[in-house]
Amino acid sequence: MSRHHPLRQPAAALLGALVLLHTTGCTTWRTFTPTTPKQIEELAPLPIRIVTTTGDTIVAQRYQVRGDSIVLRTGGGGAATDPTRTLALAGLRSIEGRTTNTAGTVVLGAAMVAGVLGLIAVANAGNFSWGSAQ
Repeated sequence: MSRHHPLRQPAAALLGALVLLHTTGCTTWRTFTPTTPKQIEELAPLPIRIVTTTGDTIVAQRYQVRGDSIVLRTGGGGAATDPTRTLALAGLRSIEGRTTNTAGTVVLGAAMVAGVLGLIAVANAGNFSWGSAQ
């Protein structure tokens, strides 16, 4: 009969929690009010979400300002062959950049780690041994 290491399942839970935290984290869209093409380009490499004056919402990972327009790569693959969409800067209602609240993410991560470690301590209370199988 094989005996599993007592930390294997909690370690997997901790890893899963950290992956979840990393992918969802404390991120939000923050509205920027750039007035010049240079200010829009300074948002890179942030992903941006654009709302047009017609109400369309477009999210782009890569973009470039050319003259009085913004060229968006709308594919998800990162290839130069991804479809592009060109929008006039005058036709944009708002531009939002994806930002991370680093302090909030660190606090949330520390709380998750402390919670998992607390669960491990409770699970092992009274029957902890340093590797000797019984």
